[in-house]
Amino acid sequence: MNPNSSILEEKPSIHTSEDIISSILIKTMPEGVIAVNLDWKITYMNPAAVNLLGLSSSNEAIGKKLWDYIETPFPRISLRDQKMFPCKIVSNGEEIEYSITPTDNNIYLVTIRKSPSKLLDVEKKYQRITELSAEGIIIIDPMGEITYANPSFKTLIGYEHVNGKLFRTLLSDESIYIFQEVFLEARREGKQVTNIEIELLHRDKESIPAELSLSPFIEDKKFAYMICSIHDLRERKKLEEELRKSEKLKTEFMNIAAHELKSPITPIKGYLELIISDEETTEKIKKWAKISLRNAERLLFLINDILDVARLESDTMKFNMKQFSIADLLREVAEDVKPIIEDKKLDFIIEIPGDLPSIIGDPDRLSQVFKNLLTNAIKFTDKGSITLSARRDGDNINIYVKDTGVGIPEAELDNIFKKFYQVDMKE
Repeated sequence: MNPNSSILEEKPSIHTSEDIISSILIKTMPEGVIAVNLDWKITYMNPAAVNLLGLSSSNEAIGKKLWDYIETPFPRISLRDQKMFPCKIVSNGEEIEYSITPTDNNIYLVTIRKSPSKLLDVEKKYQRITELSAEGIIIIDPMGEITYANPSFKTLIGYEHVNGKLFRTLLSDESIYIFQEVFLEARREGKQVTNIEIELLHRDKESIPAELSLSPFIEDKKFAYMICSIHDLRERKKLEEELRKSEKLKTEFMNIAAHELKSPITPIKGYLELIISDEETTEKIKKWAKISLRNAERLLFLINDILDVARLESDTMKFNMKQFSIADLLREVAEDVKPIIEDKKLDFIIEIPGDLPSIIGDPDRLSQVFKNLLTNAIKFTDKGSITLSARRDGDNINIYVKDTGVGIPEAELDNIFKKFYQVDMKE
């Protein structure tokens, strides 16, 4: 048959005996034959195809896209043979077979036929998997049009038929840009791109958060189509929102509890200071008062830490940024913790150069950080030494707190920045 025969045109005009024979053969073939142009628009359909697709006449299909009538997760073009691939009739879901063969005049010949009852090849299994998958799965051609969508995607988006739609028309404005970027990247690199958050637009205009993964399919060294997996994120987003609310409630509780605890501690601390400073107080009572004051200050310190955590989580922490001498600050911190170190009979090594430059920051918060590090070092060091040192490193100043204590097990290092986490030192 002459591949350039006018039988492939929308309104065939038969002139030669070869054309007449071709026309008769195509019209009387038991297999359906459909001619489509490069945009996949149907230009001709023989009676067998009309009958197989359940149409009243070929005129119903002329000018419409092939994917309005058949769908397949793996569109294939047969270049060297007439191998048949599984597909489905859109109108009734009947499983049939197809092959697509290019001609010399930019026309594709599509052959369709009923599937043999015993046919169960690998591609048919894949098609069944995609149809049963809870994930939305779609196939997008090089122009961005959907050529296949599994039931899960159709349910997710609220459309019964999406074949032929541009995928970007189902996305929010911001997601269109994201999708185009990752689509081009996956196509250019020929590699899978995964876990891209996008926002789908439901038929009812509802925004649906989703996670998109793309995998390009290369055929004869050319990009053929994109297989996309789409995961509904609504449930996860709902859980994340509930978690945020729970965290907010916890933060509010911590804030209230800390303030309630702080209220009685402040006057207790004040009265203890008065008892200690009173000349009529006996030495024995002063000793007890000092112990009580020290514990009250420790409790107040812990309460302030809880308040700081609450402020950080609620994004209400305020910093008083200014220029100051980091060397002077470190020496002040060293003086504050020195009595505690001496009480434990530990050596305190201070290595702070006098030529450290001034920095900009919140001196009170930095002092709090250094005191926390030193207090922790003191707590877990029973003998040996504690070292506080500073060193200039280019434009940076490195500050170190070292001790000869038990240290932190290597397996626990990833946990040191978790809130209120404490290593079980019994192990």
